[in-house]
Amino acid sequence: MKSLATGTISGCVVWVILFVILAPLLWVVVFVTSSFMTFTNVSYRMMQPILCPADSTLDVKTFDTTTTGSNYQAIRAVGHDMNCISSSGETVKKDVVVEYLLYWRGIGLVSGIVLAIVLTFVLAAPAGALIARFLKRFTKANSVQA
Repeated sequence: MKSLATGTISGCVVWVILFVILAPLLWVVVFVTSSFMTFTNVSYRMMQPILCPADSTLDVKTFDTTTTGSNYQAIRAVGHDMNCISSSGETVKKDVVVEYLLYWRGIGLVSGIVLAIVLTFVLAAPAGALIARFLKRFTKANSVQA
């Protein structure tokens, strides 16, 4: 019974250590990936059912604009205008850019957490076995020297 409790506790410790290592790494990977995919046709198609009511499509128009840089100089930028348009051509929902970006980043962060949890469960058993093997060798080496 004692070895079962020890195995459970050590398995939980290995899981927590792996999660603490993997989660920040995967969040960075997911953040960079979602940043590169923010204004692509793939992301528009994925977000359309979330943003727009039924029987409407997400209409995205880009335009040249300017913004202010860190040194207060005007620099060129690309603006995005997003609206939900019904099949009759009427605007059903206007200016969904901010909502789009909040949902897109939120989905990215949640998917990073879910990916970290799944990978931690997948890697916990092999990592625990490696640690147990290392500790077994280490204790054997110390008992031979004593």
